[in-house]
This record gives sequence, C-alpha cells and structure tokens, in this order.
Amino acid sequence: MNGLEDLGVPEIDIKKRPPVKPGLYIARPKIEDPVSTNRFLMDCWRQEETGLFFDEGFAIPQHRPFNAFDYIMIQGRSKNVPVIACYQRPRLLSQQLLSNIEFFAVFHLLKPEDRELIDGYVGYAEGPNGEEIDVNYKLPKHYCLWYDVNEDQATVLRPCPGPDAILEIFAARLPKRKRGLFA
Repeated sequence: MNGLEDLGVPEIDIKKRPPVKPGLYIARPKIEDPVSTNRFLMDCWRQEETGLFFDEGFAIPQHRPFNAFDYIMIQGRSKNVPVIACYQRPRLLSQQLLSNIEFFAVFHLLKPEDRELIDGYVGYAEGPNGEEIDVNYKLPKHYCLWYDVNEDQATVLRPCPGPDAILEIFAARLPKRKRGLFA
C-alpha cells in the first residue's frame, strides 16, 4: 500500500463521503472508530459501483449496530460493490461473508479449527506436483489454494510476482499524475 502512495494514489478521509470520480484510493479506517468506518461503508453501499479491498478484514465493524458490511455482503453484487477481504484467521470471517463468498484463496493454515472451517467449504485439489491435496496439506511457501465456490473447483496457485513487479503493473495502468493527484 505504501508503494501505491508513492505512485500518487491519494489517501481519502473516511469521515467524508467516498469519491465519485473513478480511480484508485486508499482509506485507512481506525479500528477505534467503528462509527466512521460503518458510515463510510454505508455511503459506499448507497453510492454503488465501488470496489472495496480490506487488508485486515477482522478490523471491519461487523456486528450490530454496525450493519454496513453485512449490507454490502448481502447486496454487493447487485449494487456492483465487489469486495476482497483478507483474513489471517478464517474463524474470524463474518457469517454474511462466508455465505456470500465466491472465491477463497487459502494459504497455509496453522490452527486446526481454521482448517476444519475451510475444509467444510473446500474439497480436494491437485497440488503443484500433481498430488491430491486438501486444506490440511502444507503448501509450498507463498502458494495458495484457490477455490471457486460456483464451480466447486479448487486449484493450487503459484506465488504472485514480488512487490516491485506489482508496483510496475500499477504504475503502467494508473493515469498520469497531476499535482500529486490523478488527472
């Protein structure tokens, strides 16, 4: 994320309404301020046409009286509000997220209760050397098990490029900067 800021991706204030101009923006909600985060997410839900990426999904307020995340999970597809939410512990996934998820990317899971939860969703897949694997299999470093819920199909994915290569991809696709913001 810090590298994206260096490319000119602006940080926005979640105490204000979400931007309406298409583009890539960084928001850093504060875990100690769930009211502002919930209000911002409700504005994204109302606005529609807003993709969201959460690096630490557990920090999103997900329990009453904070309903925005649940609304997005329930109606996000119809409002064109796609979500990518990263969680280190699958047991912390909200029920709304679990019941509306389309894809899982599962890395090595340490806790048996996390493996048990994911195993209830993901069956077996073919490993990097053609072996049959499940969520209890220790994948090679940085590999993940990609599970397509609609197709009921799991695949092992190799590691993505490193941070520098990813930033090069973003730099090539982002609009040219003008006074620190996008033109």
